[in-house]
Amino acid sequence: KELRFDQVAATRTDLPEAQQSLSVANLASATIRGLELETTFAVTDTVRLDASLGLLDDEIEEVIGGSLQSGPYVITADNELPYTPDITASAQFGWTPELPNGGELGLNIGWVYVSEQYFGVENQPYQYENERHRIDASLRYSPRLGSWDILVGVRNLTDEIYSTTAISGIGA
Repeated sequence: KELRFDQVAATRTDLPEAQQSLSVANLASATIRGLELETTFAVTDTVRLDASLGLLDDEIEEVIGGSLQSGPYVITADNELPYTPDITASAQFGWTPELPNGGELGLNIGWVYVSEQYFGVENQPYQYENERHRIDASLRYSPRLGSWDILVGVRNLTDEIYSTTAISGIGA
């Protein structure tokens, strides 16, 4: 799948403070190509394995005038687009045995991977996030005749610290 963007915008911070939040400049054009694969494998009636892989290739093809100044940073065609990790992947193990009372128990353990990425087109060092791995787990109970279930889950079992976004202040 290929997406082509014309007129990608970036907020300018090289203007007087009163105009900074209102000014937008053009990057001209950028392209994002991607591939996503997902699979589910039923090992038994009660055991399931899921996996996914996402691949992205992003490119700023042109910046009007060759470069754009954003505060102390220069945006060129060599910059990375924000929120475009090259690789995302996940795997999950699910076990759902039926209980003697007719209810169902569900255990899920999952792994998520996201490769390094920037959170701003300026590619500022504090807007960069290293690759990260995350482990999640959940336990669910569903009664045989009920229209409800109970779910207890933990995201980020290893307590890894990571960012999901970064916001730059005016003049930063």
